[in-house]
Amino acid sequence: MATRDRDEGDDIRGAVHSHLTAAQSQLLQALRLYEAGKDYYSVITLAGAAEEIFGRLSRKMGGGSALDRLKATLPKLSERFLQQEMGTGEASRAVNRAKNWLKHGERPCKFYAKFEAEDMLERAIENWFRIPTSIQDESPDELTSTLAAAISRYDERRFASRYADKET
Repeated sequence: MATRDRDEGDDIRGAVHSHLTAAQSQLLQALRLYEAGKDYYSVITLAGAAEEIFGRLSRKMGGGSALDRLKATLPKLSERFLQQEMGTGEASRAVNRAKNWLKHGERPCKFYAKFEAEDMLERAIENWFRIPTSIQDESPDELTSTLAAAISRYDERRFASRYADKET
């Protein structure tokens, strides 16, 4: 007997889903995992998926993304401080190395999981703020407000941890 993974009366084709709602949910879960200090691999993966979606939505609205900013900045920094040329493709691969390894990697990869999780969260949050409010309003109010509160808690903790060491 076949099992059913849908409720009676549901259309067999499934429901329509919004990329924005999915990305907000992914970022919220990534922030919750990070706050709990658990599973930085999942934080990278979830925040990375959200970062891509928010970036794509921002570009559609005429804005850029955190990745666009890094691809413009890193080659200049590399040339100035390391005296090495770096193309935009190399910059993209460098900042997405951990995320891409988690999706496609076969060989071991060396990286600092907590740092990569924080970097991906920062980029996802930056991209979320780049999306016009009119687009964000298309999401469920509860999800948007819960995400905004989680981002605020994340920012407060990051600010406190940056300056805690300087007070001693």
